[in-house]
Amino acid sequence: MKPKSQEKRTLILSAAGQLFMHHGYNVNMEQIAKAAGVSKQTVYSHFQNKDALFEACVQSRCIERQVDQEAFDLDAPISEVLLSFAMRFQSMMLEPQVLQVFRNAVGQATHTPQIGASYLNSGPKPTIASLASYLEVKQKQQRITLSLDAHESAVQLIMMFHGKAVYWAMVGQDSQQTDAQRKEYLKDCVDLFLNQHGL
Repeated sequence: MKPKSQEKRTLILSAAGQLFMHHGYNVNMEQIAKAAGVSKQTVYSHFQNKDALFEACVQSRCIERQVDQEAFDLDAPISEVLLSFAMRFQSMMLEPQVLQVFRNAVGQATHTPQIGASYLNSGPKPTIASLASYLEVKQKQQRITLSLDAHESAVQLIMMFHGKAVYWAMVGQDSQQTDAQRKEYLKDCVDLFLNQHGL
């Protein structure tokens, strides 16, 4: 893609992302073109329809917030690494933009199921894979003994790490938890997991 064309694509994604975040799916291509400072024809030259643009926005936002392998220090104590990951993960999930991406994906799940698949493939699945890879290394080092395979163990932890704070936020409610309470909850999740799987 030529630099100028790539620049326009980036402008369109940025404008669409902001509009989808504030207004949900009830945004038309003309509004997106105006916000991006391009013609509607230019928007359609990059994205076949609104569904394709919406999916690209979801994918782009998920990739921006991915937790990669660098989040896991193989030399640090497991409890510290998992707690640090848990706090980073939960804080990320509480970001307004991340919450809105999730809500948008859920909101279009029936109408456009590929958007849900794109959300999973761009966000949750890579995060789970990174955590699973870390757990697998620690099991090979005989630092933990997993009762499930590494992938399912990672899913188990991720589900626990959402906690009340994220669950409430997903439906627009405040859990009323302080940062200290959230940290204490996440520490307890890590302790429970390690007590069950530690050597």
